[in-house]
Amino acid sequence: MGNVVVTELEDDVIEELNEEEAEALKLLGAAKDEKPRKIVQKIKDYAEKILSGDFTDEQINDYAIGLGSLWGKMVEKEYRWSWKSIDFQDGYGESYYIVSPKEYYCCNPIYFIQKILMKNNPGFDG
Repeated sequence: MGNVVVTELEDDVIEELNEEEAEALKLLGAAKDEKPRKIVQKIKDYAEKILSGDFTDEQINDYAIGLGSLWGKMVEKEYRWSWKSIDFQDGYGESYYIVSPKEYYCCNPIYFIQKILMKNNPGFDG
């Protein structure tokens, strides 16, 4: 793998993440000032609803963007991670990740939630 390029998010991306967060909070009936763990539980509960429902891939992708953005914001708030743009120089371009304070770890929250909602995230017990 080539060099990994990590950069700060552009203002328009931050604005879009904030809009997605607001939409997801509204969807969940949650308030921005609720504790992150409580909001994450609401995300989990809503994910269970989606998993037991009949949704198109397009609908699931839409939910993944909103819920993933919100989940990432909660990790950011609770653990002081930060959003960054990462390009792994693998031909796929940049994507948005939450990154640990020393940048040792990262997670793409939208992709993470999407994998769960698509029933394509086996978890620890396979």
